[in-house]
Amino acid sequence: MPEPADSPWAGGWGAAAIAYAVLGLMVNAAAIAWPLLAGGGTGDAGLLIDLAPAVVAILLGVVLLAAGVGLVRRRRGGATLLRVWVVGRLLLLVVATLLAWWRMPAQIDRQIEAMERQIAAGPAGGGRGEGGVEIRIGVGAGSGPGAIDRDALLEWGRFGLVAALPVVAAFPILCGWMISAPHRRAEIATW
Repeated sequence: MPEPADSPWAGGWGAAAIAYAVLGLMVNAAAIAWPLLAGGGTGDAGLLIDLAPAVVAILLGVVLLAAGVGLVRRRRGGATLLRVWVVGRLLLLVVATLLAWWRMPAQIDRQIEAMERQIAAGPAGGGRGEGGVEIRIGVGAGSGPGAIDRDALLEWGRFGLVAALPVVAAFPILCGWMISAPHRRAEIATW
């Protein structure tokens, strides 16, 4: 049986994987550096829980970078690494989503405390922050202007978390689908 001609998918998907990996490495490095440079503020255990998904994502980013290079060079190892990355990334997505859901109330409470300090820091605590700019966060149920509605923040935060899932899962799912097609597996076997 003659070997199939190399199709351009490997180079294209390999380049996309390299770009996605580099971007992910930069974003996750920033996600780790930001709270550390800002002084943490969540306590050691909370900070570790918040940063763990970013650390794992960096490790997976290195795997994806190697997979992309392997695909561009048409190496079987690149396809294997891409499969490993897909499984790892989707598992990380599930774990990180559950952690974020669980940690969100405490994070919102810290944000509310910071906003209330900022409001109180205005002239004589009159609800004006630096420069006399009025700070109005939202209106709680009958609480009056400037009150912070914790439940609304939590609801919108969790809505945003769930709404982001299809966007974050799209590239790993596409990669898994692409690399698993029978004709792709046949081509990879010839590398």
